[in-house]
Amino acid sequence: MLTLYNNGSPVTLPNDDYYIKEKYDGADEVIFEISIWDKNYQYITEEAQIITSEDGQRYVIKAIDGGSDSAKVKGLLDTQAFMQQMHIPYTNGGNSLSGTISDVLPSGWTFQDHSGITIARTIELEAATPADVVAACAETYSVVFRYDTANNILHAYNPESFQPLGAFATRELNLKEINYKGKSDGIVTRLYAVGKDGLTFESINDGKPYVDNNTYTDAVICGYWKDDRYTVAENLLADAKKQLETLAVPERSYTCSVVDLANTNPELYGFLDFSLFHVVTLIDETRNSRVDHQVTEF
Repeated sequence: MLTLYNNGSPVTLPNDDYYIKEKYDGADEVIFEISIWDKNYQYITEEAQIITSEDGQRYVIKAIDGGSDSAKVKGLLDTQAFMQQMHIPYTNGGNSLSGTISDVLPSGWTFQDHSGITIARTIELEAATPADVVAACAETYSVVFRYDTANNILHAYNPESFQPLGAFATRELNLKEINYKGKSDGIVTRLYAVGKDGLTFESINDGKPYVDNNTYTDAVICGYWKDDRYTVAENLLADAKKQLETLAVPERSYTCSVVDLANTNPELYGFLDFSLFHVVTLIDETRNSRVDHQVTEF
């Protein structure tokens, strides 16, 4: 059930046919349709608040697309508390993930760091809200965030810490539809990296200012990466290798429609969990492949 709050007055919406889109960047959405002749339609306005009865998460209406008979409504997870301050300029002073987030956390919010990442990195921005800092941390520390707006908790996870736990998708059991996309136009197998003031890592990398990764192809395809946030050669080298792990292979993604057997029959199929960030083994008979993919949208 959805409850709408417009100017503080609660209104129970009649349509329970809605869904939550959980997204990799934490910007979850609630999406539903309502008849334009419904008595409550007049209260559905931009920036009105919606709360789900299942978990109490707060959303803010951001888009209304009304047609001849019904309207499609989209709400965005309410993270506006992270946009109420501006730091001009902003620097974290070379802090850790936990220290950086704690310094900008809005009043009434708490931070729970499940990532296990303790490295220190420098983040400098011309101007930044706490939301901008969170986005910068996601890139800088290679973490993902989840917002619990019911309890005002920001969670951080290391996406690489999620390992296959036995969940799989196959046409014989639970896979209804599968769409594959792949491209390699941005592939790089040799990455040159430069930090602040021309910093390189060749002195600690056998005299080479680059790193190689030939996991997918033996071809030498050069790329260049410069980031002034890096002042330590060891950190630059470690992150150059990490970046190249992604750049050295084609971009591949699957969009799947599956029967949620873990939800409909948890006693028998509880291990088939397709929750966000979980790693699922996808069996694609048409490509004769069996690959592990991380769920990045649910």
